[in-house]
Amino acid sequence: MNTPNSININNLQDTVEQVLEILGEFIGVNTLFVAVNDENTNFILNALNRNEILIEEGEGTSLAETYCNLVTKNATRPVVIESTRTDIRTRNLDVTSQLGDTSFIGVPILLSDDTVCGTICGLDNRGYEYSARDIQLLKTMATLLGYVVELERFAFRDALTRAFNRNFIYMYLTKEWKNRFNTVAFLFLDVDDFKSVNDTYGHATGDQLLTELSRRIHRCIRRSDMVCRVGGDEFVVVIPNYGSIATVTRIVHSMLTEFETPIYIHGQSLTLSASIGVSLYPEDGSDVDALLEQADVAMYRAKRAGKANYQIYSSDMNEG
Repeated sequence: MNTPNSININNLQDTVEQVLEILGEFIGVNTLFVAVNDENTNFILNALNRNEILIEEGEGTSLAETYCNLVTKNATRPVVIESTRTDIRTRNLDVTSQLGDTSFIGVPILLSDDTVCGTICGLDNRGYEYSARDIQLLKTMATLLGYVVELERFAFRDALTRAFNRNFIYMYLTKEWKNRFNTVAFLFLDVDDFKSVNDTYGHATGDQLLTELSRRIHRCIRRSDMVCRVGGDEFVVVIPNYGSIATVTRIVHSMLTEFETPIYIHGQSLTLSASIGVSLYPEDGSDVDALLEQADVAMYRAKRAGKANYQIYSSDMNEG
């Protein structure tokens, strides 16, 4: 299981790094950063800090609790906030409590269909005033990154479900990820007998089921967790710093329970089930590809055990 050859992750990261360096020469704000997001999670791709480290690259947090969320919701114009502590949009956010009073600016990174795929933002805890030139430069660089994303065919999100895709797993688990996370659980989920759904009801109905399934998975996870669609009816959930295995099993049981509720589409009542395999870092190793393969192996063991359940990977599963 390798990163797709058509995707050049390093090219995108290099371009983002160069963009931040250029912006840093002209905009004197303490922190500049580029983030990507889906409907649930905001991920800091690169960050440039001057005097104080306000934002660290590689962080993944709940989108709803970030300033970037304001940018994605207000994609037609830049978001400029003089004081995050007094502004009604930000004063009650956890990030404001953590950072203290800051000024903020953010512009969306748009694709050709006006989909927001990320943001370029500035942050300063010393009352930086953003000029018209600053705003225009940020907008220009955001446009450039939108072109780069499309040219590199690097979509972080699945077009159907709007969850992250396989590429994002490799993006998220780079930049010395083992130093950022003490533990990571990988949940590999496969819908049971999904082919029969497509054969009976058609692919359009199947697509609607997958979209609803993605929503249900999102309802079961924590704010810091990632949902990625990696195949036709396959999803991977990444659970960083899960603390104890009880946290992982609670999330898995919650998913299995969610799937028991019927889904109504065009007057039809349909019930899905899924088999889930689990692998754990560091217990099962530290190579991302190997951990995903181990979760896949455990998932197939769950199917063989009767479907609609889960298995945690163990080395003896490789023996057949």
